[in-house]
Amino acid sequence: MGTVYTAMLYDEFNWNYVNSSKDDKIEVIEKLIPSAELIAQWPNFMVFDLDKKYPLMKNVGMHLLDNADAVWYYPDIEAYNLRKLEVEDLV
Repeated sequence: MGTVYTAMLYDEFNWNYVNSSKDDKIEVIEKLIPSAELIAQWPNFMVFDLDKKYPLMKNVGMHLLDNADAVWYYPDIEAYNLRKLEVEDLV
């Protein structure tokens, strides 16, 4: 048993780019982070259950940050403690 993480991604334009869509980004994230499962979405936001993938691991965090304008995460043991994911915090 381990800590499960949830990540909330924000994009100012709701991923509406000329050659991409929100659905495209969902597919990319699920491919890059196989344990990621989309659990909620609304305009400008997507929420992924990352299972036990630690968002501060460089390979996980960079995939999230590369596909959104901002990312916040929280562990299941501290669902009240939303933390902003920053490049300088990645290990």
